[in-house]
Amino acid sequence: LTVDSLGASKLYVITGWVSFEHGGIESIVPQGAECITKPGIGPGTPFRNQCSSAFESALYRFDFERGGSAALDSILPEAVPPDAISLWHLLYKTTGQEKEKVYDKLAFLVPPPLGVTREGVIQGDKNMLKLWKNHLNLNPYAIVPEPVDAVP
Repeated sequence: LTVDSLGASKLYVITGWVSFEHGGIESIVPQGAECITKPGIGPGTPFRNQCSSAFESALYRFDFERGGSAALDSILPEAVPPDAISLWHLLYKTTGQEKEKVYDKLAFLVPPPLGVTREGVIQGDKNMLKLWKNHLNLNPYAIVPEPVDAVP
């Protein structure tokens, strides 16, 4: 954790999980991810430490510079499957067409599990969002089973 003289911080998680909450929104930062916080604003969107610099910059603009749709339009094309952690968090920070765009990109990169629908996520169904969070292994309290090899 580094903190500057104005109280802004950048967290990098080496092992385990860190969870921030501000204004009813939780940011879950797993091992290998980072999160920037700003005084009076709270935590930004977590991102993996190996994401592209364009992705990280666009997230910063979205979270802390009121980047809105323009920043989101820079985030989404840069996203690759390991960036699902960021896109899942953006489902809570967007509405309307922006949320639809985030959903579509996330579903393309990491298809939602059974029981999760586009309509439900767009409407903010908490159970569906939780199912997808668990599917993405973003639940620090869940026991994650070992992968099973597919049987032909």
